[in-house]
Amino acid sequence: MVANYIVVIDIETSRLIGMAGRKNEDGRISVLAVEEEKAGGSIRRGNIYHKEEAAGLIKRLVEKLQNRISGELPDYRIRKVYVGVGGQSLRSIDHTELKSLSLGATVTKSDLQVLDEQCRAYRPELDDVVGIAPPVYYVDGKRVEQAEGLPATYIEARYKQITGRPSIRTCVMDCVQRAGLQLAGLIVSPLALAEATLGREEKEAGCALIGFHTGVTSVAVYRHSELVHLSVIPLGAGLIIGDLVKTLKLQEQDAEWLKRSYGLSLAEKEKSNGYPQGAIAINGQEVEPRRLNAVIEGRVKEIVENVHECVRLSGDIASLGAGIVLAGNESNLKELPELLRQRFKLEITSATIRQERMEENERRLGHPNYMTAIGLLIQGTENCLQYIAPPDPEPVVVPKQDEPEIKPPPSPDGRTRNPRPANPPKGKSGLGRFIDRIRQQSEDLFSDKDFYREDEGTQKSKNDE
Repeated sequence: MVANYIVVIDIETSRLIGMAGRKNEDGRISVLAVEEEKAGGSIRRGNIYHKEEAAGLIKRLVEKLQNRISGELPDYRIRKVYVGVGGQSLRSIDHTELKSLSLGATVTKSDLQVLDEQCRAYRPELDDVVGIAPPVYYVDGKRVEQAEGLPATYIEARYKQITGRPSIRTCVMDCVQRAGLQLAGLIVSPLALAEATLGREEKEAGCALIGFHTGVTSVAVYRHSELVHLSVIPLGAGLIIGDLVKTLKLQEQDAEWLKRSYGLSLAEKEKSNGYPQGAIAINGQEVEPRRLNAVIEGRVKEIVENVHECVRLSGDIASLGAGIVLAGNESNLKELPELLRQRFKLEITSATIRQERMEENERRLGHPNYMTAIGLLIQGTENCLQYIAPPDPEPVVVPKQDEPEIKPPPSPDGRTRNPRPANPPKGKSGLGRFIDRIRQQSEDLFSDKDFYREDEGTQKSKNDE
């Protein structure tokens, strides 16, 4: 029985990433297959807007994954998928549940389960709860790391619910069903990314995980090991491409090349040695470095300012001892870490998947494109593969041979006598069947004319003598 095989789909603005992995006995993840599909116009800012097209993308993506894993698991088929959601409108809200205990009682596991059930049952107005961060417990008003087993008169659980538009869940469920699959569950992508990249020390010291993506930018802030803020800003690096296309009259692929090749590096050259001599030539066009930098830097600074405001609203920025952790498929934009360092006055580090989460020598550990998908794999708990028994082999039909004809023994003159009946008549006793056999033998004997001729000739010879 195959267990712990997880299949996930990470919905991004410009593409969908599918990943299949195996959870080993020690809890580490082994990536079995990775595939991508360009999203086209069906997805914007991480949300599905065209269900039919998105369903087709999911179906093709899963078919690619199935082909990749069939060599190792030929008798298993992908039947379920986890889908990561991290688009526009996601945000965290505070929610608290209380439970009173009898005098002298201690907190039990059942008490904590009741609090969790009450939290899951709560629905805020207008929004849908797509995820819940682990709670922080207070026993008799005092925060504790472990509540179970402690004496208490009441227990308080403080949650961070991740909410978004109700259409997020309904669109994902509809698309997965249209693709002929079952939805194993929704996973909040920024939370999955945080669990895969941040260690206990970073969360305890305080840090802000910035997911700089194509369509959106996510912000997750931790203090004292607790999630204190999560939001998704509807601004991403894809806006830089649009700005370059409109402002400099470039083709989209040329704008993408310039963004990745130069990024914010030209701004640093301006501060030091000035801009490079001459324009940048690309596909018969010339781009002035000063204009290129003005477009890129202007948009990136806008995004950074929005991120700064989110972190500021969550509390004192200077208290983030572990600084800013930068992740996302657009986090490799040149000089972006330096711009963040100048604005936040904090240490900036690049995110990597924690070693204890993955098998050794996994080449995707530090790849920004796949970190969120790996985080989704880590969060998945339900087996996504179904065993399909191979068809039974067709039975081999052996041609039936004709039974040889049984002939009675020949008479002394070489003629064949009448055969005895193969099956004696039913309903007669043993004596009756014996009499029938005697009668049949008598008929055979007296029906032989040569027998009489032979006897007649013999008698005449005796008379002559």
